[in-house]
Amino acid sequence: MLFPTLRFAFFFFIIFFLYWYVFRQSKQRVLLLVCASYVFYAGWDWRFCILLFGVSALSALFGAVLGLQKNHIPRVITMITGTVLHILFLGFFKYFYDLTSFLNYRFFSGQLASPVLTQLQNYSLLLPIGISYYTFRSMSYIFDIYLCKMRPARSFSEVLLYISFFPQLASGPIVQAEAFFAALPANLARDADAAVKPIAFDRSTLLIVSGLYKKLILATFLSVLAVDPVFANPAQCNTVELLIGLLSYTFVIYCDFSGYSDMAIGIGLLLGFEAPQNFNRPYVSRSVSEFWRRWHISFSSWLRDYVYFSFGGSRYGLFRTAVALIGTMLIAGVWHGSSIPFVLWGLLQGVACAVERIVSVFKKEYGCAADTPVAFKAEHRRLDDSPVAASVDSLGVAYSASQDSIGIEQRRRLQLLRLAGVFLFINVSWLIFRSSSVREIALYLTSLKNITQPLHTVHWFVLIPLAAAFLLQIPGTDLRRKCFERYVQLPVAVKAAALVLFCIGLNIVSTSGVAPFIYFGF
Repeated sequence: MLFPTLRFAFFFFIIFFLYWYVFRQSKQRVLLLVCASYVFYAGWDWRFCILLFGVSALSALFGAVLGLQKNHIPRVITMITGTVLHILFLGFFKYFYDLTSFLNYRFFSGQLASPVLTQLQNYSLLLPIGISYYTFRSMSYIFDIYLCKMRPARSFSEVLLYISFFPQLASGPIVQAEAFFAALPANLARDADAAVKPIAFDRSTLLIVSGLYKKLILATFLSVLAVDPVFANPAQCNTVELLIGLLSYTFVIYCDFSGYSDMAIGIGLLLGFEAPQNFNRPYVSRSVSEFWRRWHISFSSWLRDYVYFSFGGSRYGLFRTAVALIGTMLIAGVWHGSSIPFVLWGLLQGVACAVERIVSVFKKEYGCAADTPVAFKAEHRRLDDSPVAASVDSLGVAYSASQDSIGIEQRRRLQLLRLAGVFLFINVSWLIFRSSSVREIALYLTSLKNITQPLHTVHWFVLIPLAAAFLLQIPGTDLRRKCFERYVQLPVAVKAAALVLFCIGLNIVSTSGVAPFIYFGF
């Protein structure tokens, strides 16, 4: 069941009415949301619900055992066992089909020797929607109890709710267990205080509208007009078309992913549940490390807290830190898939982050970080307030100001160069990410020499949604906050009219059907 559909709108209207106007007790609301989440998930395939329940039960069991254990070694064994079982579960559906296909091709000449393996291959072909997201949430529950960040949940139904909460089930954000359970009592009773508005209608409406705009308009048009035709046959495309196609995919994956995240956060807000921001203008980053602090923030935080810190983080020297960064991003690449391009993509991100960390440390140690201009100092004796002395003072101040302005300009140019370099790096990494093999990457790169090829694949109209997607990266936090404050002050009638006009315009310009969410495949 996709968010931007009438089917989901009807489903959510029923849940919204029952949640706020029929069921008033916290326990009732928990059970309602659990049932709604399983109905929502069954909209794809009812068998997915069995897997979801099994993972939830496994998480609750190991969480309860960790809560009872006091000694260190049994706690470690319990945590490792639970983690391994979750990884095996996730790996079976994400990687087992590729493994059996490789064995089939490599050793059995297209015929698997065992009918059991054939049956397992058929089962592993079915990739449950959102399996990575709810598996990570389930593991977060175990990790946070092991790390003593929280106690086990009071009831099994709360664990079911945390892992299956339908606004975040298929697309994230990956809210960590400690944050979810700490806020759960207040979220379930937001309407208890009559003086406080329980629903942030303005914010949730803007988030949903933003998500629809990114997903149904920008991502769809860029995919149809540039990405799909260019990547389908790059050898026949002109160099300009190849560059536009790659640039379009860079914004498609952002608009698609961040748009779905915006809708998920907005839908959760309508039920009183806060979720962390998942994207923060990632394409204006001046380093790869900063990019990962802005891109899929909940996933980056999960990797930092549970993988990077487990490797030792930055506590054991520069070499260990570099290894931790490369290992963490390599795991992120393997999480996306088992093909070589995903491994290369993760390795590339890790090496870039490690190099940045090494350069940063060396700059601090050898004093290269400071880029302050040398100020001119007028050395003279102030014997009196003579015009000559005043002139010398003025000359020194003016020269210092000019040097400061030159230093500022140099820093701005350096920042622009860094921003452009990181953006180029991200574009190349998305090319690797999208390709299914190294041969496809090589074909795309070698086709960039087709400067004499006629322009026939990409229509000039693609520049409009491409520019609109680029403009999303420009407004900063302060500007967005001021615009939101202005929006809140508008009359309700004006807001309603604007929403209706947006829906009408969306219905006119949007294509038939809804393209699947890119990250459903992960």
